[in-house]
Amino acid sequence: MANIFTPLFLLGVMRSGTTYFRNVLASNAQIMSLGSELNRFWTMHGVPSGTVEVCAPLTASDCVATTIENVHNYFNQRYLSRNYPKALCYRAYRKLRYGNETLVKNGSPFYLLNKSTHFQNKIKFVDAVFPDAKFIFIVRDVYSQSYSLFKHFENDEKNGKYHACYPNQPGYCWSFYKKGKHNNPCGWGLADLPRYWVEMNYLAMCDLNAVAKDRVLYIDYTDVVNDLPVVLDRVAAFLQTEQINKRVSSHLVNNQTTRPLLQWRDEFSADQTSIIKDFIAENKAKYNYIQSCLKVVACQV
Repeated sequence: MANIFTPLFLLGVMRSGTTYFRNVLASNAQIMSLGSELNRFWTMHGVPSGTVEVCAPLTASDCVATTIENVHNYFNQRYLSRNYPKALCYRAYRKLRYGNETLVKNGSPFYLLNKSTHFQNKIKFVDAVFPDAKFIFIVRDVYSQSYSLFKHFENDEKNGKYHACYPNQPGYCWSFYKKGKHNNPCGWGLADLPRYWVEMNYLAMCDLNAVAKDRVLYIDYTDVVNDLPVVLDRVAAFLQTEQINKRVSSHLVNNQTTRPLLQWRDEFSADQTSIIKDFIAENKAKYNYIQSCLKVVACQV
């Protein structure tokens, strides 16, 4: 099956535009999105993802034979059933609602797309499971991403969904506790948001830069907003697919902000902005490394 399809992982920290970009890519006949993020599937197979209490980093040494077999079987089955009636009906609904979908999924090369905002600390693990996988990594600027995540967490807590906590452990990502399950879950502060941005983007980029250059594409979220056609041309060249549909429905946007690049300037206070600015200044080397990786296909640590 390795030569029939290629796994494609669309990664980026939360609130970086990954959902929107996944929907855009999934309009291509040669790309099929595997649901939202497959969080339940990965968690069930020993790779905690999504709103879990412990999101530890995983490497190739954590990869066991049963996990590889189960994951490969699932991806193979999804490929073989890609044009079954149920899948066609789902895509017909999306085409009718959004106008940005292809009904029949075929072509060569062909990609099964797994979008995730929870694999930044698991890239070595994913690479061990799928040594032929390709990666698209989106980075949103730290201010607008922090603002969007701030609003997202506020909304979750207001609606009583989850309490978020960013552990003070190297490589660990957010922990999520369901309301009422813990009396005193650890909380989060604004300073945790740029810390998450720096630590997870830096960790992911260091790991991705150890992968072959032709398997990794970095995308700047600012370019997605301002110059999507050029970005899609880059993606098509990277994946060696037909040109990706540039007619993108506004209904595909999934965001907490109406002005995704600039709204933070009006709604963050001077003190809030300073917290982010100060953290970036204190972690300038890692911040500069992240920025440099957006300008080239790969860079050296």
